[in-house]
Amino acid sequence: MDITALLKQPSSSVKPQSGMPQTSTPSTGTGIILSGSQQTVHDRLLNWFRDPQDTKPAVFRGYAGVGKTTTLVELVATILKHYPNLPIGMTAPTHKAVKVMRKNGIKGVLYRTIHSMLGIKEVIDYTTGEIKYKPDTANKLEPPPIEDMKLLILDETSMLSDELFHYLVPYIKKGLKVLFTGDPAQIPPVKHVDCIPFRNAEHWGMTSVELTEVMRQKDGNPILEFATAIRTDYKSGSFTPNHHLLDNGEGIHVVEHASAEEDKILEEYFSSPKFKQDSDYMKVIAWMNRTVDGYNERIRSILFRDHAHISDVMVGEKMLMAHPFAISARQLLTRNEEVEVKDVYTVTREIMTHNGYGVKTYITVTTYMTKLEWFENGGIKLATVPILHEQSKGEYIKLMEELKSLAISADPVRRTALWKQFYNVAEMFAKVKYNYAVTAHTSQGSTYDNCLVLKWDIDCNQNIEERNRILYVAATRARNTLFIEI
Repeated sequence: MDITALLKQPSSSVKPQSGMPQTSTPSTGTGIILSGSQQTVHDRLLNWFRDPQDTKPAVFRGYAGVGKTTTLVELVATILKHYPNLPIGMTAPTHKAVKVMRKNGIKGVLYRTIHSMLGIKEVIDYTTGEIKYKPDTANKLEPPPIEDMKLLILDETSMLSDELFHYLVPYIKKGLKVLFTGDPAQIPPVKHVDCIPFRNAEHWGMTSVELTEVMRQKDGNPILEFATAIRTDYKSGSFTPNHHLLDNGEGIHVVEHASAEEDKILEEYFSSPKFKQDSDYMKVIAWMNRTVDGYNERIRSILFRDHAHISDVMVGEKMLMAHPFAISARQLLTRNEEVEVKDVYTVTREIMTHNGYGVKTYITVTTYMTKLEWFENGGIKLATVPILHEQSKGEYIKLMEELKSLAISADPVRRTALWKQFYNVAEMFAKVKYNYAVTAHTSQGSTYDNCLVLKWDIDCNQNIEERNRILYVAATRARNTLFIEI
C-alpha cells in the first residue's frame, strides 16, 4: 500500500464545513486566554478543519509545559460553539492516556482508545511475542465509533504504531479530519525514529504546527526547566540534574543510588494512604526490565510485610496487564491496563491437550481466581480472571514448550489444529506484572503525582538519543516532586 499516494488523493466524500467563521472567533466560555503562539496554532488548526479541500490529516507537536492541552481545549470549544452536535472523538493508544485526556475537561466529545474507536482488538503472537491487531468480531453488528466521527483528535501520537496508522487510512480517505497531537521528544514506536505522522507530515504536505515556548510560572518549575534542557539537545547532550525544590516541596530532589535516603523515600511514599487510594501517587521509573522487576519486589516487601507469606497475587495488589486477556467475547483487558486486586482465592484446574493423533494428556495446575477492578470508558469495571499460581509456573512453561514443538514439527494436516491448541492454552490465564515500578516506555501517556526516576539505570543505554528521550519521558511524568536517583 502506498500511503503517500493515498493521502495525496482528494476524497469525494468530504463535505465543506459551512458556517465556520473566517477570522478569530469570539469567546468560547472556557475562560482560557491563549498566548500569541497558542492563538496562532489554534487559528491554523481551525482553518485546516473548516477547509473542505484539505483532506489530509494535521499534526500538532507540543513539548512539556508549552500549553498543548490548553490550546486543544480551546480549539474543541471553538468548533463545538459553531457545531454543537458535531461528533468529535478524543483518542489515544492506551486507556491510561485516554483517562488523562478526560481530566483535561473537554466536554461534548467521545473518549475511547484508538483500538476501541476503530473496532479492533489486540492479539499476541505467542511464537514471536509481537502484538498484532484484528477486527473485534464480538461487535460485528455495530459499526466502530470512528464511523460516526467528523473530527478525530489522537493524542500521544509518538506511541502510535505503523499498523494502527494503517487502520486509520481508509477513514482519512473517506474525509475524516484527523489531528495527530503529541510530544515529538518522547519515545517513538519500537524500531522507528518517529511515528509515521511525525516523520512524514512535512513530506506529505500536511498542515503541521508546533508549540515550543514553555509557559512561565510565577515561581518557575524545576521539572519543566530540566525537561526543556533535555528536549532542546536530546540528540547529543548529557544531562546532570540539580537539586531544586520550591518552597512547597515540589521540584527536583537528587538522590544517591542504594542510599538510606532511597529506602526512606520508598517507605514513605508507597506506605502512604494516598498511594493505597491512588496508584498514581508514586511511581518508580527505569529503563531495564530487570531493574523494574527488582524494585517491584522491594516495594511489595514494604506493602505486604505484615503478612506471614507474600504470594504472587495479594489483595490490594496494583498490577498491569502484561498481555491482552479476553474476559468474554465482548470484554477485553488490554495490554498495560491498570488493575487492582480486590479479592483472590485459589483453585485447581485441569488442562487437557492432545498430540494430534488422539492421544490425550492431562495436567493439573493451581490457579488464582482474581477479582480485578479497573477504569474504562469513564466508569469502574469488575471481573474475575484466572492467574497462574507460582507453584504451577514451571509445569505450565514446560507444557507450552512441548505444545509449540508439536505444532512446529507437525505435518500440514495436523499443524493448524495443534497451533490452535497452543494458542488456546496460552490464553487460558491472564498475564500480569506489578504496577509500582515501570519502564519509561510503559509510563508514557501517564502522569503521576511523584516519581523516582532511576537515572543510573537509564544511563546504561549507550544510544545517546534514545537514552535522552527515555530520560525526558521519565522526567515529565511527575506533577509534583521528581526524585532523580544518580
